[in-house]
Amino acid sequence: MKFHTSDLSPRSKKTPLRLEKVGPSRGRDFGAIVCEAFGMIDASVPLLAGLATDDRWHLFVSYSGDEPAGAGALFVSGENGWLEWGATSPKFRRQGSQGAIMAARINLARELGCRHLFTETGEAVPGDLQHSYRNIEKAGFQASILRLNYAPKR
Repeated sequence: MKFHTSDLSPRSKKTPLRLEKVGPSRGRDFGAIVCEAFGMIDASVPLLAGLATDDRWHLFVSYSGDEPAGAGALFVSGENGWLEWGATSPKFRRQGSQGAIMAARINLARELGCRHLFTETGEAVPGDLQHSYRNIEKAGFQASILRLNYAPKR
């Protein structure tokens, strides 16, 4: 499901985790969390970490002490922003990581001049808890279109 919002009013979300906007030196923390959460192979970590070298991408990581707990990215193009790669390590779920990262990305998008934000997650289906879907709606996004996803047969 794709979502959009033009409400970029200031956000805040409390979490016991420490939140950082990371650059290339901590990009691997971002990549590791995303790969773990999305079931991607470890070889994808450097690819995702490399996003930190592109000025259009803004990467956030939440930490418990020095251990990466959650991740999320913002891509900016003109007045439009795309929120991507929201992920939390299973052992740090239910600590507000995604809400805090969502708020930080929305706030940064506003500071960078965005007027519209977009994101996506899986379709809401009965029996699926849909944590991401609910977090996106809580942040003020509205569902806009159901996008088909294709995958190879297994």
